[in-house]
Amino acid sequence: MTRPRTPSPTGTAAAPAHRAALDAMLGRLPRIHAAVGDRFPLYADPATGEWTSTRRGSWTGGFWAGLHWLSLAVHPDTLAREQASTVTGRLSARAGDDTVTRAMTFWYGAAATGGRLCRDPAADQVAAVGARALAASFEPGYGVFPVGTAFGGPPQPRIGIDALAAVVALMSWADEPPGYRRLARRHARACARLLVTDEGQVLAERTLPADRPPPAREQVWARGQAWGMLGFAVAADRLGGEFTSVARRVTDWWLATVGPPGAPLAVFGRAGAPLDSSAAAIAAAAMWTLGGQPARWAQRYRQAATATVDALVVGHLADNGALRDGCYDPDRDIACRHELIWGDYFLAAVLALRCGAVPVAAW
Repeated sequence: MTRPRTPSPTGTAAAPAHRAALDAMLGRLPRIHAAVGDRFPLYADPATGEWTSTRRGSWTGGFWAGLHWLSLAVHPDTLAREQASTVTGRLSARAGDDTVTRAMTFWYGAAATGGRLCRDPAADQVAAVGARALAASFEPGYGVFPVGTAFGGPPQPRIGIDALAAVVALMSWADEPPGYRRLARRHARACARLLVTDEGQVLAERTLPADRPPPAREQVWARGQAWGMLGFAVAADRLGGEFTSVARRVTDWWLATVGPPGAPLAVFGRAGAPLDSSAAAIAAAAMWTLGGQPARWAQRYRQAATATVDALVVGHLADNGALRDGCYDPDRDIACRHELIWGDYFLAAVLALRCGAVPVAAW
């Protein structure tokens, strides 16, 4: 069950508590391995702890590989490197899948963690294979990396928000031949134009062609909003100031809507919707990134990021290091109160930065 904690008088948990939380999260990887074997964990039942897993990783395989590299960066160990390399090597099979989420697989699972954090050349090679495959999918007529057909959906080209941060990061990292970064910029511009309302709400996706900004919505998917926050914050960081305004707009909408920091409703505006701690973990990474901008306004985003992390550690992290209260798919009632592998990844990644356990972000 979730461990009760008392926040400090300032609302910020003590640094040792953050390191203990990080160690608990990373220390359970061997137990998850024992449960899933050579498959990829997706989500775990809160009552039994049983994991639902996938053979090839679906869109989440990179987070499982990335957790291994993050663990190695925090606790260097030769055996852990071998295991991380093995899991990452399995990602190569996803390069040919028709999905923009390839960016998430190869950025979080290889380049951002194995390459940047652990300086593993084999991980960089895996990431390069994914980057080239993703670049080849760019649709110049629309100026986007389309959602693709790997996970079903209508056959028409679509633009989606989920992978924006990974697209920008992976293409900026690879930029080989020169021009990948330019593709990322065009994609980010299209996302800002077609998926963000004037109020700052973020839509999950739209069918193309679309020729005008979307109208405001009564209900907004929390994780989609968080993916947008992270995507535009990373774009502002990697591609320059033209994305700072939209990054702040979508983040300000989040802060005004969520209220007290912590896990939001999985669908804003839907009465009775479950919480989604994974959305909060992604949002914390976004606000941490935006808080690193060299501007006077940035401090409040860094403060909001740390407050969100504190709330997740205090209210949603179990004794065994599992981040509870994640919601995979509220519309189909799938895994709506579960531990989610990407929620684990982002909370652990922000904790590692907050503790000073890693020098750079794993996103």
